[in-house]
Amino acid sequence: MAEAVRDRWSNKATFIFAAIGSAIGLGNVWRFPYLVQEYGGGAFLIPYLVCVVLFGIPWLMMEFGMGRYFQKGAPGVFEGIGKKWEWLGWWPATVAFLIVGYYAVILAWSLRFVISSVTMEWGTGRAGAEAANGFFYDTILQLSSGLGDFGSIMWLTVVCLLLVWAVMFFSIYRGAEASGKWHILFVILPWILLVAVTVRGMTLPGAMEGLNSYLSPDFSQLTNPDVWFGAASQVAFSLSVGMAGMFAYGSWVAKKADITNSTVIASFGDLGTAFLSGFAVFSVVGFLVQGLNIPMSDVSTNSLGLAFVTYPAAVSMMPGGNAIVGILFFLSLFTIGVDSAFFLAHGGVIAPLTDKFGWSVKKTTFWVCVVGFLTSLLYCTQAGLY
Repeated sequence: MAEAVRDRWSNKATFIFAAIGSAIGLGNVWRFPYLVQEYGGGAFLIPYLVCVVLFGIPWLMMEFGMGRYFQKGAPGVFEGIGKKWEWLGWWPATVAFLIVGYYAVILAWSLRFVISSVTMEWGTGRAGAEAANGFFYDTILQLSSGLGDFGSIMWLTVVCLLLVWAVMFFSIYRGAEASGKWHILFVILPWILLVAVTVRGMTLPGAMEGLNSYLSPDFSQLTNPDVWFGAASQVAFSLSVGMAGMFAYGSWVAKKADITNSTVIASFGDLGTAFLSGFAVFSVVGFLVQGLNIPMSDVSTNSLGLAFVTYPAAVSMMPGGNAIVGILFFLSLFTIGVDSAFFLAHGGVIAPLTDKFGWSVKKTTFWVCVVGFLTSLLYCTQAGLY
């Protein structure tokens, strides 16, 4: 009976796009390019490819396969193995909920920067570049003195956050079959935006210096264990394995459906997006380094510093089209990240709850989004970043 009414992806292409979208996230933009630069440039691609083939693809295929076999999300899969193991599925489901709570706020910051980019609120030219750090930490975050000092709530961020959770609700509440068009949109759109940002970056003076820093191979790094650990951890992080959601995604295909090709396509689609992101990032970083006449080591090329300080600083210095490039880049951050947020909420939290308690997808999605939004408010305070 349960199998007859199991939700399904509308077709194989939808499943592939959903898998790619869940894998592609903010780490493709602000972690993979940094690791490439830090760990041997182009040489880093060797351990990364090895890790993708040896354990990334098998691990992802295993999660898809277990979900397909048991036709359940993570808790149901482990319950199918043995009743006493059900808790092993609830653990990553809980972690997925905790992660999406703050991940949604990072997406809200991206939307906040889209708004700010329209008027170049942090300034243009060298003055704007120098003001970028203060704009993020003092104007947008209004960072407090420490974790115990919550201060007030950043209401414009809350408005952006509400929009993020609304997009998530309307993309999920009708189930896997209806959500397919959203997964396709939020995979293709960020590719288009990244290409546009990359093309602009490649036309800037200093772009080649940045790309040389990104890709120049240092094969001596291949003997460094940290390089291989960095590659392995990025593969697991980027492919979203161990995060509960891939079991649910696999459960929404028919029991006899092929998952092998879909797994390979999703894995290399994720890698290709991360590699492209490096061109979008380091072409602009190279321009900033040349424009400010500072060493590459003085520029943040990782995490929040890259996205919300370094990139706005570089946009300020551009000879033309500052606002357009800023809007395109921060829209690309939002669209890249929102599909991962769908994955965390839908596959990681909502599917396990509907499987366990038989609740409707619409009602479960509504309450998960409401509770998730209220949880996210914690990160909209002045202590949110801590």
